[in-house]
Amino acid sequence: MTARLGSGRRAFPGRVWIVAAGLHGACAVALGAFGAHGLKHWRNSAEGVTRLEWWHTASEYQLTHALALGFVAWLASRAGARDVRAVRLAGVCFALGALVFSGTLYLLALTEIRILGAVTPIGGVLLVSGWCAVAWAGARGGGAEAEADAEAEAEAEADAEAE
Repeated sequence: MTARLGSGRRAFPGRVWIVAAGLHGACAVALGAFGAHGLKHWRNSAEGVTRLEWWHTASEYQLTHALALGFVAWLASRAGARDVRAVRLAGVCFALGALVFSGTLYLLALTEIRILGAVTPIGGVLLVSGWCAVAWAGARGGGAEAEADAEAEAEAEADAEAE
């Protein structure tokens, strides 16, 4: 059963993940373009090249996990009751992981505050955890359709026993 929004439309279970995917994707493309064009003067030094590599890695991971958030939205629309927590966990881990991982790399490239490099792996752990949560959701069951099929089979068995 889906909740109703104030406008009377049915809520899409993965709406928050679609919004997060769009925001992460837009930021990744904009920041990637800024890095490619606005920071190209960094190519003139070895230190600048390293900073551009950090920037590229940040935008690449952010864009990849924007797509992962879109996948989570799709999973949320198909998840059965047993899978909801795993799918939600995957979305939270991807959204926060991309923010921490990519955000610290962007800041490290801009500011060269080295302590940020110690925070970046926390984002990486969140991203890995998101993929583990996706695997957990897949291992737990086949989603709402599988639950409906199991309920139909149970009802058919009960009807057969009643006869």
